[in-house]
Amino acid sequence: MSVQAWYTRTVGDTPVRQAFVAASKGVPVSQKGMCRSALSSDRVRIERNMPRILFGLMLVVIALIQATILPRVNPISVYPDLVLVLLFVWSTTRSIRESLFWIFFTGILLDVLAFDFFGTNALSLVIVVVLAGLARRRILLANVLIPITLMAVATVLHGVALALLRGDPPVGWFIPFQALIHAVMIPVIYIVLRVFGR
Repeated sequence: MSVQAWYTRTVGDTPVRQAFVAASKGVPVSQKGMCRSALSSDRVRIERNMPRILFGLMLVVIALIQATILPRVNPISVYPDLVLVLLFVWSTTRSIRESLFWIFFTGILLDVLAFDFFGTNALSLVIVVVLAGLARRRILLANVLIPITLMAVATVLHGVALALLRGDPPVGWFIPFQALIHAVMIPVIYIVLRVFGR
């Protein structure tokens, strides 16, 4: 394998490599044009990843508010798990690999904020990826009732799994009532994130 073939396979067809190939063939290439192509490629890459960056920042802010402020200002003991809802809706429009990354990232953050054992929240959130994968199919996205139902099921299974991992009995009306709240929130958040993720 030639050096050029190895470089192409390893690095890829970047603007810089294209410039070197053109120069080796005797085609005049200006340094200004080469830098402009590289900057244009970086700008496209940043714009493509901007929704993910903003979503990550939104997850961190909401997780902090949910762990510190929301329990104090909420007059009732049941409040929505906004992080869970956002992860579910985002996962319906993304790949499984990306969804698992956000689950792992968010799980570690929630473990730190809730003083849970490492991996507790990440394991309980895996069910979100599984059920969101069902809503990812186009035939299911055409009917908003299916994501609403899957969100309610994901809330119940997540609540039961999290309680068991923490060593608490999953009893009471907290989990079913929270599932009802999430089902009501899904249509609004679903539309917002679909527009936000374009």
